[in-house]
Amino acid sequence: MLWDPAFLGGVGACRVEHSYEMYRGIHTYLQESGVDGVKVDAQSGMGSLAGGIGGGPKLVRQFTESLESSVVQSFGPEHCINCM
Repeated sequence: MLWDPAFLGGVGACRVEHSYEMYRGIHTYLQESGVDGVKVDAQSGMGSLAGGIGGGPKLVRQFTESLESSVVQSFGPEHCINCM
């Protein structure tokens, strides 16, 4: 555990109510750069950040909904590989 990157460097996350804007910024930049889809990984760690807002499933659901809405707007409905 002492050599875990999250433990050593800390973990940062935007507030859940700003998650859509965060994803829109990322996906707009990628789209304008010619990218035509995204692969998302390592989301399983998000659940451990949710102690103050009702637990992991609620946080993961809110971020995933923001992610998928942003992907649809930038790339279309079938242009995201969502991999845990």
